[in-house]
Amino acid sequence: MLQYPSHRPVPRMVLASTLEKLSDNPRYLAAVLLDSSRPWNDRLDELHDAGIPVSRTRARNLASCMRRFGVRTSGGIVQNANAYANGEEPKSALQSDTDLVDATGWNPDRWSLAGRQSGYMTMPDGHRQRVALVAHEPDVDMRAIAELLVSPIPRFEPSVSVEARTGSYCLCLADLQTGKATEARGGTSQLVARVRSIIRQAVAQAERLRPEEIVVFELGDICEGNANSTSQSQLAANDIAQAEQLQVCARLLLEAIIALAPFAPRLKVVSVRSNHGEERKNGQSIGRGDFGIMTARIIGEAISMIPGPLSERVEIVTQNALETGVQITVSGLKIAAFHGHYAKNENKIPLWVAQQAGGTQPTAFTDARLVLHGHFHHLRIEASRGRTIIGCPSLENGSMWVERTSGEYSEPGALSLSISDGRLDAIRLLTPAEGMDVDRRDPDLY
Repeated sequence: MLQYPSHRPVPRMVLASTLEKLSDNPRYLAAVLLDSSRPWNDRLDELHDAGIPVSRTRARNLASCMRRFGVRTSGGIVQNANAYANGEEPKSALQSDTDLVDATGWNPDRWSLAGRQSGYMTMPDGHRQRVALVAHEPDVDMRAIAELLVSPIPRFEPSVSVEARTGSYCLCLADLQTGKATEARGGTSQLVARVRSIIRQAVAQAERLRPEEIVVFELGDICEGNANSTSQSQLAANDIAQAEQLQVCARLLLEAIIALAPFAPRLKVVSVRSNHGEERKNGQSIGRGDFGIMTARIIGEAISMIPGPLSERVEIVTQNALETGVQITVSGLKIAAFHGHYAKNENKIPLWVAQQAGGTQPTAFTDARLVLHGHFHHLRIEASRGRTIIGCPSLENGSMWVERTSGEYSEPGALSLSISDGRLDAIRLLTPAEGMDVDRRDPDLY
């Protein structure tokens, strides 16, 4: 009987067809990827010279999965990675794996057996063998992502109306976690649909309000990342690589800027540091790098190099590495923004904010009257020590881990705020009209 602990991340097996798509000589590709005696730069240069443009992240992931789980050939046979790279023929004895997987009720087109210290299988002779049920590496259809990246951004046209009402309009976006997949609300394509739906709603509100200033708060976790913990669960759950995550989230943030800028004389983008945004290795942060901050700053640099009305009205504000948050003044109201992970616990945020503001050293929270944060993925509004603290909902695809451990869940969404004369006048909850379908079925099992 096959036993596989459900709480462990599902590993990924490399399909021979995946290597064949990357190269006309897949065994040569596998041999270069597995050659650990040479540095990665040398191996990647050799592959590029051979016309096989594979990224470092992709190459390392393929090599790791091949070493751990082998290569599954078109005949359904799981072959040792080195044996495959050396051109050895698959051993027919392993063909019984397909029948064994089929007997468990799992689809052998998506799952295979491999030697692993995570489960047992009783062989026909009564011998118990350690095995794992591993998923094939997904053959991701990148068309939707490619269409996003090559589709034209609407041309920026300043509003024909020069009349601007008083007050400011704020759009709060939190926890997109671009690249996260295998959740109830899908993957990157569904996230793109949700964010674009929110942008359309924000444009309609801004067009109606005609504020003197628009502020877009990017409250962290703009990408999912691939090294936020010591396990490899993110590699199994993501549908695009780290570099592609940054391409998509940068595109979405730029679309929001281009869409909203015509409706106010000034537009600011405020970006904060976050746990998923941190540059990490094996779950530990590396230096000061933050992908969300990098994305916002690159967009700001690009806009500043384009002379004209867009560069004249757009300003990028980012949290520095040695700060616990960032503060701006919006229509006379001082607002502090941070991601939320520094406080560790949602219930401790009011105390954490008070402690940040309580010293003699000025911080973003010292005289702030409104505090915005994300991280906890649901709407929460509270008042503490004269401050209004708002936890913003997330736009990501959901978290089965949170539902399993606590039963909690929240609908994806965003917030918009209206501010005038130093006062918070209105809070609006924006719910996406697209990308909200929930599908909890296991894919392609029968």
